[in-house]
Amino acid sequence: MKKFYSQYTAEDLSSLELAVNTEKLLDNFKLVEPSAWLLQTLNYNSILPISTEKARSELLITPILVEMKQKNIEKFTVFSGYPFDVDKSNNRI
Repeated sequence: MKKFYSQYTAEDLSSLELAVNTEKLLDNFKLVEPSAWLLQTLNYNSILPISTEKARSELLITPILVEMKQKNIEKFTVFSGYPFDVDKSNNRI
C-alpha cells in the first residue's frame, strides 16, 4: 500500500534501512517577519475547499518557498517535481 510522506513514522524509516539522526540545527538563526503578500496568500489559501493532502500541502508550502527564494536569491532554490522513489519493488514511493 502506498503512503503519503506524512504517514511515514520513525519505525518505517528503520525498515527502509535509513539512519535517523536528531540534532539541533537551528540554534543561531534570525527571525524574519513574513511579508504582507505571504500572510495574505496563506490566509486566502486556508479558506479554499481543498480535499487532498497534496493540494493542502502545496497551498501552504509553496508560498513560503516562494518568499524564501525571493529573500535569498543566491542561497536558496526549490526542486519541485523531482522523483523521490524509495523502493518501487516494495510498493514504497
